[in-house]
Formats: sequence, C-alpha cells, structure tokens
Amino acid sequence: RQGVTPTRRDEVLVRQLIQQVEEKNRQMEQKQNELDAAVREKSTMEAEMRQQLGTVQRERESLLHALEEERREKAAVCHEKQRENAILEQEKATLQQQVESLRQNVRQSNERKEKAAVCHEKQRENAILEQEKATLQQQVESLRQNVRQSNERKEKAA
Repeated sequence: RQGVTPTRRDEVLVRQLIQQVEEKNRQMEQKQNELDAAVREKSTMEAEMRQQLGTVQRERESLLHALEEERREKAAVCHEKQRENAILEQEKATLQQQVESLRQNVRQSNERKEKAAVCHEKQRENAILEQEKATLQQQVESLRQNVRQSNERKEKAA
C-alpha cells in the first residue's frame, strides 16, 4: 500500500470499468454479427424455396398444358373442350393470383416477424446496457466522492 495513493487506485478502477464497458461493446457487436448471419442464412433459404417453388410451378404448368393437349386430341366435341379450357384458364389465373397474394402475405409477415425479433432483442440489450451504464456511473461517482473526501482530509491534515 505504500506509494499507492487513493487517486492512482481510483484510476486503476476507472480503467477496469472502461475495459468492462469495452468488453460489453465487443459482446454486443458479436451478437449483432450473429443476428446478421442468421438473417442472411434465412434469406438464402427463402431464395432456395422460391426457386424450388418456381420449378414445381413450371412442372405443374407443363403438366396442365400436356393434359389440355391430350384432351383436345381425344375430344369428340370441340365446343365442350373449348368451354373446359376456358374454365381451366380462369381457374389457373385465379390460383396464380391467390398464390401471389399468399406469397406477398408470407413475405410481409416474415419481414414483420424479423423486424419485431430484432427490435425486441435490441430493446432487451439496450435495457441491460442502460442498467450496466447506471451501475458504472454510480461507481464512478462514488470514486469521485472518495477522491474529494481524501483530498479534503489531506487539506485538513496539511
């Protein structure tokens, strides 16, 4: 204890507190990087799913066209087949509109969920950081008060 004044000890404590804050910042940055990676992975998976859906749709459309062709070749009554094709085309357009509407709803829902999850996580982390900040500020103020009291005692002693 000889040779170490309360001021130096306080400086050491303040440095330690600063290191703790910097460590918390590094941890937050790591968490953000992990969140970003998860969002990128999810986007990649969604793109792959959209690609697979497109392939299935093309196969479905191809099968529908083949079926329509077969019906035309085997049809005995041309008027009946034309009516059936008109109905099928109307249903196809309706289904395509419904599929596109559902896709849009899913995209919007996923975006809202992602934003809400990120927002919630950031709010939680901010609350923790605010609490830690308040604790550190109290510690710094206590150290300052200790320094003032020590200086006052020194002045009285002198």
